[in-house]
Amino acid sequence: SFETGGIIAATQINGGLIQVLKSSQSIGLQNLTASATQLIENDINRAIATRPSNASIDLYRSAIMQKNNYFSETINFYQSLELGDLPDIPAVNDIKFVLAGFAAGASIACDYSVNGFDTHDNHDKNMQQPLSTIAHAANAAWHFAEQLNIAHRLIVFISSEFGRTPFYNDVAGKDHWPFHSAIIMKKDAPWAQRVVGKTDDRLVGIPLNPNTLLPDPNGVLLDMNHIHQALRQYLSTSHTLNQKYPLEPGLVNNFLVG
Repeated sequence: SFETGGIIAATQINGGLIQVLKSSQSIGLQNLTASATQLIENDINRAIATRPSNASIDLYRSAIMQKNNYFSETINFYQSLELGDLPDIPAVNDIKFVLAGFAAGASIACDYSVNGFDTHDNHDKNMQQPLSTIAHAANAAWHFAEQLNIAHRLIVFISSEFGRTPFYNDVAGKDHWPFHSAIIMKKDAPWAQRVVGKTDDRLVGIPLNPNTLLPDPNGVLLDMNHIHQALRQYLSTSHTLNQKYPLEPGLVNNFLVG
């Protein structure tokens, strides 16, 4: 389940949502009726009653009540963006909408999922489409971020819950494998353009020294727990959030530094 500051549910992107926002561009939150405004205020007050220390409630009230129409601005940005050499496919247009929302201030994060990687049979053929889709989505994120002049603020994180075996099964597929990879992208980051972690020739992870990140038989196996710890540290996530969604201790301290 996803949430925004513990107040409102995350919004799922689909073509219907975009059409609704297009048709309501001229309405604007500043033109809400008094009764509609009161309903919004009542919901905010209920949230305050249950989470009195949640600072994001004030930010939400400010965003929803002020005259800036983030929804209209999102559509304005969306319609202004050019595909360039990108294919006109759902994945690209979804990311186009996401980046428009970022630029408008309507959103700060997106969790985009691509299915089709569970290739227990005919791996080589079945893996082509999802790999192509995720590559187009990642390219779209940077393409549109550059057009919107927000590329310097964007972080793209690509990962999976597990990998595939380095060998084929009896039906030309690949089964679940505990060792895999993740990609973290940020423009001009001093820690970019490098690979952290190693495997042997059978794709089994090699322990790393948590300080030097070099192979060390007495070190630790880099896993998604370490990566998410490093991302939380880099993004300065709140103590409350970290308590609500705890990770096992064992942070690789210098993972996202130059």
